[in-house]
Amino acid sequence: MEKTITFENAPLVELVVEVRWPVKSVKLPNGMNIITDTSAIFDQWYKGLLEELQKAGYSSMERIVPQEMLPIAQQPVFRFTKAGEKFPLVQFGYGVFTVNAGPPSYVSWENLRPEVERNIGLLLSMMPKEAGVESFEHVSLRYIDSFEEKHRDGQSNYAFIRDILGVKVNLPQGLVDYADDIDNVTPTIAMRLPVKGTTGSTIMFQAAAGRIGQQPDLSSIIDMTFAVANKTQAKVHEVLSVLDNAHTVLHDWFMKITKDERLTASMAPLKQAK
Repeated sequence: MEKTITFENAPLVELVVEVRWPVKSVKLPNGMNIITDTSAIFDQWYKGLLEELQKAGYSSMERIVPQEMLPIAQQPVFRFTKAGEKFPLVQFGYGVFTVNAGPPSYVSWENLRPEVERNIGLLLSMMPKEAGVESFEHVSLRYIDSFEEKHRDGQSNYAFIRDILGVKVNLPQGLVDYADDIDNVTPTIAMRLPVKGTTGSTIMFQAAAGRIGQQPDLSSIIDMTFAVANKTQAKVHEVLSVLDNAHTVLHDWFMKITKDERLTASMAPLKQAK
């Protein structure tokens, strides 16, 4: 595994590892897939996972979906955290499992990887045989970054995304003519790129001006996800292989779009992670 650069003032908000598997559901007119069979198999899986996660230090559990509501397919129902800590956290639902990380505990993928490996291992070891999950239909790694004023050095979000990150959109001249100040445009740009040399692998990229949490000012938000929709065997080493490759691609892309010297200096590179 290649070493990666870490930053003292990294813009990272949250990293999300996610695996999904098919579950029985019914689609409502609004498009939501509602679970109709809240079976004992799920309860058994949850109880075993809860016990093992508690042993691993995840002492706090929160039910995200109220007991009286039918859960939605592939959306978390339970959230597990360590006492007094925001990250890392684990989420489990019908057809979905996530491991989330972020500041201040997140240092690098190499640092987080053992936690991901252990938690995926717990998910699989606690899976009842009756669940019959032999492969995951979706494995993804997602990074959400927020470039605040300290990163932008006085630039507007639109100018920063356009000139520093290099995400450019040519607006029609007839539209630009109506703009009071083009640099004060509030951008929202999204794209989906098939990954060359693969089948079923995509990168979802979004760049937008927005707010994270309770921050008072808009920041430049970059949201990147590497997802594999092909079947991935429900084995820890297979999932980690996908995630390692996803990290390599996303980290390389991040380093390329943030190569501007002023931006690099504002993020304050520390050292190569071991």
